Amino acid sequence: MTPRPRAPKTARGLRERNRAAIESEILAIAKRQLTEVGAPALSLRSIAKELEMTPSALYRYIENRDELLTRLIVESFTSLSTAAAAAEARVDRSNFEGRFRALATALRKWAIAKPHEYGLIYGTPVPGFKASPTRTSDAGTRVFMLLAKLGADMQTHVDDHMHKTGRYIEAVDLLDTAAVDGLFTDDFDFLQNVSPELIMNVLAAWNLIMGGVSAEIFGHLGPDVSGADAMFDAWMDRAWRVASGVGGGLAGGESSFRA
Repeated sequence: MTPRPRAPKTARGLRERNRAAIESEILAIAKRQLTEVGAPALSLRSIAKELEMTPSALYRYIENRDELLTRLIVESFTSLSTAAAAAEARVDRSNFEGRFRALATALRKWAIAKPHEYGLIYGTPVPGFKASPTRTSDAGTRVFMLLAKLGADMQTHVDDHMHKTGRYIEAVDLLDTAAVDGLFTDDFDFLQNVSPELIMNVLAAWNLIMGGVSAEIFGHLGPDVSGADAMFDAWMDRAWRVASGVGGGLAGGESSFRA
């Protein structure tokens, strides 16, 4: 059978490919700048010089510094969520602790590999810049979505456990209820059936993880971090106890998430 000839590349197709390649190179240079001089000092002029472009030519690809920062933020969130999703997907769905630890470990591993990108999305805000929620919220909530789905699966397990044992939770913490009320957006509507207490347990646990990772990345653990791995393992252990309700709450002093 005679192979069909390939359609010739159109001028528009070539332009689009060239544009994508140039934009990719711009972001690569910007990431290097991020490492060398930090986000506040990012310079479109120096990027243009390295690309042997005039600044006016560069503006055809990146409108201004805010646009550059926005793209870097979206790319960083996407890179992190991809790593976290891949790690969590390798764990059996019924292993809630394993899934939580996979997410936490992936966050730390990514942060250590990309400390300046971690600083961009979770560190001190860049003076004079505020990211557009419409541009960054989707990428920025993907890890939280993984965490929320873990919480929803944990709730299903709790419901099954309570049904089998005949133990039901009647008390509702009004403080927890008020705290999570704003979470029930369209994207997270499935959390409506999750106990406010469980949501707050998981959120509190994740904040412990975020605090531990940030302390390590931003140098708040001091000059000697030789025990950082062991410290993070301890953080994860305590965080999971909070998430699973050990010591009170959902399981009345005993976690219902044990096999």
